Amino acid sequence: MFINNTVEKAETLIGFVYEIEDKGWVKGIAISTGDEAYVVEANEWVEKLGKEIENDVRVTGFVSRDPKGKNRILVTGYEVLHDENDCRTNYNLDEDQ
Repeated sequence: MFINNTVEKAETLIGFVYEIEDKGWVKGIAISTGDEAYVVEANEWVEKLGKEIENDVRVTGFVSRDPKGKNRILVTGYEVLHDENDCRTNYNLDEDQ
């Protein structure tokens, strides 16, 4: 559930996973789509997605913007995107595999 967030909608993002650091401490993770960054909200997917730092992913989830204008995503699943024709690793609650 989002706290103090406005407009929440389901979306799929393709981007790069990175750590959010503050004064040398890791404060969370985010997805950069190139144009925008999305802070990943805490849920059961954060730990799994945190293992994909520096990887490209396709993430599904509920996107919102907080009152300060920061984009956020509550992840419901993700897929690691590999180069060329390598196999893909899919972690998605929304689809039957």
